[in-house]
Amino acid sequence: MATVRGISSCFESATSALVGSPCVVICARMASLVNLQTSLVSIVVVVAAAIYFSSTRLNDSSPPLTRVAVVLNTHLGARELYHQKHKPCSTQKHVGIGYVGNVDLIVNAQRLFRAMIDRHALHPDVFTPRVHSKVNDAQQLGETFSAFFSQGSAVEKFCPNATFFRTVVAAAEASHGASFALGGNAAIMATRLASVGCPVFLGSYAGSQMKKLLHANIRLADPSLASPEDDVHLIIEYGKGELFSSDAALASPRANRFILTQEMERVLPVAQLAASVTALQSQVGAVILSGFHLFDGQPSEARTNKLVEVSQFLKSLPADIISHFELASMSEAQLYADVAKH
Repeated sequence: MATVRGISSCFESATSALVGSPCVVICARMASLVNLQTSLVSIVVVVAAAIYFSSTRLNDSSPPLTRVAVVLNTHLGARELYHQKHKPCSTQKHVGIGYVGNVDLIVNAQRLFRAMIDRHALHPDVFTPRVHSKVNDAQQLGETFSAFFSQGSAVEKFCPNATFFRTVVAAAEASHGASFALGGNAAIMATRLASVGCPVFLGSYAGSQMKKLLHANIRLADPSLASPEDDVHLIIEYGKGELFSSDAALASPRANRFILTQEMERVLPVAQLAASVTALQSQVGAVILSGFHLFDGQPSEARTNKLVEVSQFLKSLPADIISHFELASMSEAQLYADVAKH
């Protein structure tokens, strides 16, 4: 236990100065290893300490017996900010963040489908589990949802049918317990940094509901990004053991969520964020970019053009402005290759 405390104390002391820093530096000094068995034991202890430290803050006075060296590129210490919620931002340099922000509408699956049935937007049928690449109507929603629900698997699907999507959103809003929350990787990172005093300008479209949820330290990178309509992501949640319709065979083996979003063309406002960074260049300390996972399954020509635009923007940044890519989760290998290429 002393070894775990020593390693964890080293992690604590090394990350305490993270806020406002471009990277996390954790010093390294491994104890001498006598043989292979000792080496294996040491590795296990290091891993265990890292896991233990991620959930527990230990006594800083514990003697450091082992130190691990890891250099992690990070966006102004966002991970440590998570652990040090009350430590203020040590720099007044602006942070430019793009490109995805939205409003999450969170609703229970059973309540949503009951509301859709009551509104005659969905027939109370037992759907045959079947995966559709996109959800265009109630039948495809029921079939695709039941397929992932029966496995307890999370998934995000696009809805090209704007009329049907608005119908589902209206039913969700009318469901008991439904709630709005700020969503989108860029908006969430911006909120976390703004909450400790960092001035942030956000390169993302924002509707009236999203603007209400943004922190006071966040401003949009350009007035043109203000929109009368919110980009709503429907988060359909269910618990372990819940039933879908009356079919007892379709019970969820675990709690999870099904995300339904509307296909929108107005993503990655690269030009607006770039213009703000250029205008405030001497006051900008970092640029954080996300949202590239939205190119999954999109036409290669369109995404190539946008990636070239992002690449040119990054190349134009002065050397003293830190840049960070947040890739999220992508299912298409070619998209990774395209991002790396540009």
